[in-house]
Amino acid sequence: MEILAHKNVLIIGATGGIGREAAKLLKQSQVNLFLTSRKPDELNQLGTSLDVPSDQLFRLDVTQSADVNKVAEAIHQKVEKIDSCDFLLCTGLFDDHESELMFYEKLLLDHIEKKMICTNPDLVVDRGEEREFCAGTVAKIFEKLGGEVKYFGKPFPEVYEKAINNLQGKKVICIGDNLNTDIKGANMQNFDSLLINNGIHKKEI
Repeated sequence: MEILAHKNVLIIGATGGIGREAAKLLKQSQVNLFLTSRKPDELNQLGTSLDVPSDQLFRLDVTQSADVNKVAEAIHQKVEKIDSCDFLLCTGLFDDHESELMFYEKLLLDHIEKKMICTNPDLVVDRGEEREFCAGTVAKIFEKLGGEVKYFGKPFPEVYEKAINNLQGKKVICIGDNLNTDIKGANMQNFDSLLINNGIHKKEI
């Protein structure tokens, strides 16, 4: 983790189990942390325990554009251009470019020497009657350009290992609507699974 020393890292959902442990681990490597959570009291406690400045703690509800803009502006003051980044963290698409995939190809073309971390391998998601691209689609574009991507989330094992640490002896069932992530991940872990057939595969089933 020494390679991350003095780098800027944003953790969304920092008061959750995985986010909290990631923050503790990164702090040991002298990372400059920006922490967000929907639970301000827990966030302040975490920030105090890790000696994170108060102006780098943000209440964030990702469904609220005002919250997102506030965090983005704070990070922008630290890292102004993609050129100055050491790696690319892909959590989704920009609101202004939700369907313009060519935008991401142009954006990333000159940065394939960097490593991308994708926190949501899903390619698409249905929100009501609307189908939208997910972070996995941007990651696939980056790979096609020749870049390297490290995936976290279903179906990759790390997310299950964190989730089931305290579930020894208990039965687990994985529920989801995506054969390529939800059900594949369950099969890889030898868990029972339940497919929601009114999800992204509803026109195929």
